[in-house]
Amino acid sequence: MRDEVDAFRSLDDRRVSRSGRRIAWTAAEIAALAAGWLTYAAYRRDIRAARARVASGVVAQTLSGEYASVGSGSPVLVVHGAGGGFDQGLDLVLRSRDTAFA
Repeated sequence: MRDEVDAFRSLDDRRVSRSGRRIAWTAAEIAALAAGWLTYAAYRRDIRAARARVASGVVAQTLSGEYASVGSGSPVLVVHGAGGGFDQGLDLVLRSRDTAFA
């Protein structure tokens, strides 16, 4: 009789273990989806901000690369890091214009 009770107890332990793993995987999937959604939302926000910055000036595609002209006053040549576009150069200048070029 004791062997039968142990067999059922072992079966119950396996069921609990499987359901616990299922819950853990479901929680991990929900967390991954939430992280993906938050990342996408931040990306869309940044793209809208970059497009708004560029919309206020002139952008030209040349053989040497991209050229953007925004604002008025003395011209400033900005060279951004590798792997970026002209919008990163604009972002660099617009973030530092109040302190660096005053």
